[in-house]
Amino acid sequence: MQGRVTRSPGRTSPSPLGASTTTGPDGHYSLTLPVDTYTVTASAFGYNTASQSAAVTDGGTTTVNFALTAAPTGSLSGTVSDNNSNPPANGTVTILGTPIPPTTTDASGHYSFASVPNGTYNVKAEAGRCNTAQTDSVTVSGSTTHDFTLPQRTDSFGYSCRVETAAYIEGDTALGLSGDDSFTSVSLPFSFSLYGTSYGSANVCTNGYISFTGGNCVFTNTGIPNSGLPNGAIYPYWDDLIVDGSSSMWTKTLTSPNRFVIEWRNAAYFGDSSRRIDFEVVLYENGQILTQYRNIADDARERGSSATLGLENEDGSVAFQYSSNEAVVGTPEYAIRYLLPPSGFVQGTVTDDNDDNALAGVTVKALQGANTVRQTATDAAGFYRMQVPVGSYTIEASKTNYETGSADVTIAEDQTVTQDFSLRTARGEVDPTSLEFALQVNQTQTKTLRLSNTGSLPMTWEVKESGGGIAAPATATAERKRNPDYNPNARTTKDLYVGETPAGARSNAPGDILRQWGTGSASAGASVTTATSGSRTSTAAPVDRVARTTSSL
Repeated sequence: MQGRVTRSPGRTSPSPLGASTTTGPDGHYSLTLPVDTYTVTASAFGYNTASQSAAVTDGGTTTVNFALTAAPTGSLSGTVSDNNSNPPANGTVTILGTPIPPTTTDASGHYSFASVPNGTYNVKAEAGRCNTAQTDSVTVSGSTTHDFTLPQRTDSFGYSCRVETAAYIEGDTALGLSGDDSFTSVSLPFSFSLYGTSYGSANVCTNGYISFTGGNCVFTNTGIPNSGLPNGAIYPYWDDLIVDGSSSMWTKTLTSPNRFVIEWRNAAYFGDSSRRIDFEVVLYENGQILTQYRNIADDARERGSSATLGLENEDGSVAFQYSSNEAVVGTPEYAIRYLLPPSGFVQGTVTDDNDDNALAGVTVKALQGANTVRQTATDAAGFYRMQVPVGSYTIEASKTNYETGSADVTIAEDQTVTQDFSLRTARGEVDPTSLEFALQVNQTQTKTLRLSNTGSLPMTWEVKESGGGIAAPATATAERKRNPDYNPNARTTKDLYVGETPAGARSNAPGDILRQWGTGSASAGASVTTATSGSRTSTAAPVDRVARTTSSL
């Protein structure tokens, strides 16, 4: 059986055998079939299906031609936006399972297909790595409108990203960094927050990343998050790079808004100086991060097929990975902005209410009800700084042995609220700081210890013995065996018994100290004891303990 299907390439299927074939470019088809009578069906996308009955004879050729008519069509259009109603850049809409080419959204997020055969389709909308793709079932009948809302992709801390039109900023201050696997520290012109921790400096690595947690320059990139080095980092383009004699590194400080640029210019790949790229990180004082790319060729490696792009927290447990070993960087320029939901800052200093000295290691939390939204600790200067989403919070400062402080604050976008704390605590003082006793036989002495609280909170205290203690009474000596070789006419009793005679505790002179106890400290409890010595050949006997305090509490 053979024939021609006109108007469009399509598929021909004879029944009941169920064989099928696809027409060639000229619409011709042919099948070899057993002798029988068949229903032959021809179908093609966008055309009405047609069927004919045909008989196949022994040794003969049966010709069945089809002239398919176009099916009714409609249009499909709509908008693609993220969950904040913003149109993502370069969104793509695809009618799956059809030969209709995908279409790209315009600047307002609008898309359209002028002619789509009526029917039900799975239609997919996607917009790069910053949003989650969405596939909907759409029935086209006449003029059809269908909008897509693509959820913004975020990590567990809240970072998201947005692809923007690049506006590359060249650095104007040379950074003294070059070579292979090299790094240097750079002071920042402002405090920069990454994953809730604020930093005043960064370590820049020639291999295309900056780390805030330590100096390193690892040349083998990995996917993130990863607990191995580096961590606490921004990866504009982590690859095995080299800053050679034709490359350079730069910085630049900008205002309105406050920004700091770190640029890799004309960087080469290790072992391959034929490919070169420009890229940079722009740090914003409000915590946003912009990575920009320039002079990117339409080449898989330059577009990132061996690089990692994204952000990672300080211990490698949370990250926003834009890509890993994927050619996703646009040509010839590209820009990715990483940002948190609308946020502001709360910062302050925590001091001791007694002496106004800074308190390090104070736990500071931003609470909403029982939920801890952010948490940090004060540094050696007692300073803390947290970036939190816009809203109202209770800020709590706590440290062992101190009263917990709290205050309510309201955080506005890109604004900084200062909230200081002066934490109260008890402070015990002991006078004198130690007591000593020198006792003769059967003598008792009494001394006075003054314990006072000079702090700003009541103090609970206890006086108890610290160290020392009563010696156990001497144990009776077992009957000893006489030495059969002892000379009965000896002038002393030495060697009368087998073995040495155990020595007892002795006081060699009046006033010798047999046992002594310290007073301890106010926090550990004060101890005042009197002791009466025993005889020269016995251990110290049990004595009464006397503790007298004069208190102004």
